[in-house]
Amino acid sequence: MDNRNCYSLLGDNCETCNYLANAFTLLCLPLNKISMTDLINCDDQLPGMTALFICKNKENEHDKHILQKIEGSLVHLISFNETKSIFSHHNKFVHYLKSEFNKSQLLEILTHCNNHAGDDEFIDSIPTHPIFERLIGQSQEIRKIRTMIKQVADSDSTVLILGESGTGKDVIASCIHYLSQRKDKPLVPINCGAIPSELMESELFGHEKGAFTGAMTRRAGRFEIANTGTLFLDEIGDMPLPMQVKLLRVIQERTIERVGGNSTIKVDVRLIAATNKHLEDLMQQEKFREDLFYRLNVFPINVPSLHQRKDDIPTLIHYHIEKIYERLKHRVIFTDNAKEILCQYAWPGNIRELENFLERMVILHRDEVLDEKDLDPMYKQVKVEKLASSMPIPIEHPLNIKEYITNIERQLIEFSLEKSNGIVHVAADYLSLGKKTLLDKMKKYNISMDLQDVKTCE
Repeated sequence: MDNRNCYSLLGDNCETCNYLANAFTLLCLPLNKISMTDLINCDDQLPGMTALFICKNKENEHDKHILQKIEGSLVHLISFNETKSIFSHHNKFVHYLKSEFNKSQLLEILTHCNNHAGDDEFIDSIPTHPIFERLIGQSQEIRKIRTMIKQVADSDSTVLILGESGTGKDVIASCIHYLSQRKDKPLVPINCGAIPSELMESELFGHEKGAFTGAMTRRAGRFEIANTGTLFLDEIGDMPLPMQVKLLRVIQERTIERVGGNSTIKVDVRLIAATNKHLEDLMQQEKFREDLFYRLNVFPINVPSLHQRKDDIPTLIHYHIEKIYERLKHRVIFTDNAKEILCQYAWPGNIRELENFLERMVILHRDEVLDEKDLDPMYKQVKVEKLASSMPIPIEHPLNIKEYITNIERQLIEFSLEKSNGIVHVAADYLSLGKKTLLDKMKKYNISMDLQDVKTCE
């Protein structure tokens, strides 16, 4: 127990213990779970431990003599009681902290507990803005994202965030802004795919009174509103080509003109753009300007899909369940088996799909413990890694391509039915087929299985 920056928890896996452990995960701080045996076997002094959290459930008569052993050490003792919802410091002060604590509150108490000079730098480097609570995970992929955010935030360089829909590109944009020198200035978002092309110029640059029908007053555009702050161009891949030309000019000259106006307005704006599309493909299709791409692609950040960081799913589940509890005052708990199944699901809608799934589960199963049987069959699908490995291309010739493709189709149907537990609509969805079409193909290939919803398909 001589590790520096060491925070330890002596608990019993109660709800508050788990909440504390999750908070440390969100803070990217190390938390070691220890037992009474660990304390018995340790030295009288514990100079390497920065703080020890002790659950009140452990402070019984039997354990008192063990706890007294470390009262005089350099360790700061912090005990907490789930029923009273407080943290109390046992040394020079008492610090009350509700169980629904946020990161800033926890950082405050940890700062008071700090005995090592090296810890100050470590703790001060952790962002405390609430937006960072949404950038959750300890996987290598998400750690890399955090590092890149810290590297680029202080500069005014343009950032291009690339990733699938629902991966949290807006959260990353917010993190960059709130870590930058412009954090006290506006962060102005605009969804380039949600605004009609004929209104896009007015939205970005504003308009003068009478510039077009319905322009009853002068109106500032997003660039003016974001002046000295950050403009977040979400779904930049959906911006019409004519607007791409005008945006390129603004990026180059840092000036705008309102629609219907003839005066030039200087703007000081940090640009962050995001898209779920492959801009290189759009450039080849002449749907996105190459010169604009290179203007935006100064500091690219590729956001991994949820399927690419499965290790973060349990933490995300716990975090979003707690956020749902704040609104609905109900929660659910998943067994380890259920969590394992959810970790194997592909989550094509990424974090947004996970959030919606969890809210649906809370509504359907208020305050229940959910196991595999409570999950919809679609979440139990096992995706095909490589069917080619089970259906190699024959080396002999001539190749009967019709027969070969027929065998592949049959294999795919059998695989989807097996992995969907014989539920036709799930297998059909996986194969992007209608239920009746799938049944016809099963009949054609003489595939018979114990199907669960055939009647509903007829």
